[in-house]
Parts: sequence; structure tokens; C-alpha cells
Amino acid sequence: HQGDKGQKARPILWAMALGRIAMVDALIEHDPSLGKIGNGFGMTAASFPVETGCLEMVRHVLAKYPELMPKDGTGTGTPQNYVAWSTNPLGSYAVTKLLLDEGFAHDVVNPVSSFFFKQFIAGAHLMHRVTRRPSAMLDFIVCGFQSTALHTAGLYGNKPAIQLLLERRADPASTNNPLKQTPLICASIAGYPEIAQLLLEAGAPVAARDKRGRTARQWARRRGHTRIEVMLSEWERTPGGESAAAAETTRAAAKGQARYQVAPE
Repeated sequence: HQGDKGQKARPILWAMALGRIAMVDALIEHDPSLGKIGNGFGMTAASFPVETGCLEMVRHVLAKYPELMPKDGTGTGTPQNYVAWSTNPLGSYAVTKLLLDEGFAHDVVNPVSSFFFKQFIAGAHLMHRVTRRPSAMLDFIVCGFQSTALHTAGLYGNKPAIQLLLERRADPASTNNPLKQTPLICASIAGYPEIAQLLLEAGAPVAARDKRGRTARQWARRRGHTRIEVMLSEWERTPGGESAAAAETTRAAAKGQARYQVAPE
């Protein structure tokens, strides 16, 4: 453990991720500062069992080292909260539910603290703008980091997490996202019609536009998700749908965002 910061962090990160409780205890007993060290992307040690769905390790950390997992997400250095990390494909519904039951915030977004990660994110945003159909990983880096749990669950197509978060009053109209996207836009980008349907039924605004001026339907069209595009078009034509779209356009124009009225396809 005598290397640089990154080398020193590796044993505790791997032990946390793999659920090696005895090893974690031994490492922290040897050097308590290990539990607070993160990796180059700003993820702390406690983020890893959350991301990998190690329920017993998460329970152990909450019981023995609660200071390593602040419920409001502050001080962690991670670009999103613990509940958001738990919704990824390696995570588990049980961990998501445990965190929510323990009172962890699902709608907070933390700033990126790492200089390296800031540069990485900036490069990803540039590539995302010039690529018509980027990879799912690039979509997540741009649209998922610094987003709420409902946004990340939409990007990952995590239906159980979406249902649980909506039950816990997560806001389907939230734009707490780097591109000011709603969870519906995220689900449309990723191509998950069932998730889009759930969010619409929960009150997600179908006509909302992001910073690039695109609605969920326009993103679905751009990505070739025909089923979602058709569904959103039909939803816009339901009673009140057209008036909702017109109201959204009027509000945007009133805020001086008229340049976003014609979205690039």
C-alpha cells in the first residue's frame, strides 16, 4: 500500500467491489484513510459495492462505517449519488431499495471533483455532439453522469428501479441532468419503450426539450427507435397533447430560447 494515491486505493476498491468483508475490515484497521480514497474518476470505495450490487457489503458499510456513505451524497467526489449508481446493470434492486429505505437521496447530483474526469467528460460531450448514433457507453457518460437516479435508470432500462423510484415520488419531469434532459428523453435515447411508457403514465412531459433543442420523440427518431417514436407521436396526439406541446414551445420562447424551436435531426 505504499504507492501513489491510485495504487494505494486499489486493494480497498477491489475488496469493496467483490464483497470481501473481512479484507475490507483488515485494510481499514491497518489504515483508516483507505476507506475515503477514490479512483481517478472520483468514485469512493463505498461506491463500488453499490455499483456491483453487493448487498451484504453495503449493509456492512452502513452499519460499521456510515461516515463513508453520506446519505446526501456530499463529500463523496462521485458525479452522481449512490442510488443512481445502484441502478446500473451490475447493480441490484435490493441495494436500490435498501438505500432508499435508509433515506439516501435519489435526486442529488454531485459536481465532478477530479481534473482528469472533467477533461474526460468535456471530450465525451464533444464526441457525442458530432456522432449521430454513439455507443451506449458514450450516451451514459454524457447523459447519465451528474444525473438523478431516475435518469440513470432510464438510460439503463432498469424497469424495477424506475417503478420503485416513481413510488418514492421521484420527479418524472426532472431536468437535473447536464443536457437538461428529462428521464423520458434518456429512455428514448437508449431505446426502452416500456420505460418510456411508465414515465409518460407518471406524468413525464412529452414535449419537453433539452439544451440541444430536441424532444424525446426527436431523439428516438435520431437513434432509429421507431417504436418509441411512434408511441410518442401518438401520445402527442392524445387529448391535450398538442396543447401541451404548444405550451412548452411558448414557455421556451418566453425564456429567450427561440433558437431551440427547430431541432436538428
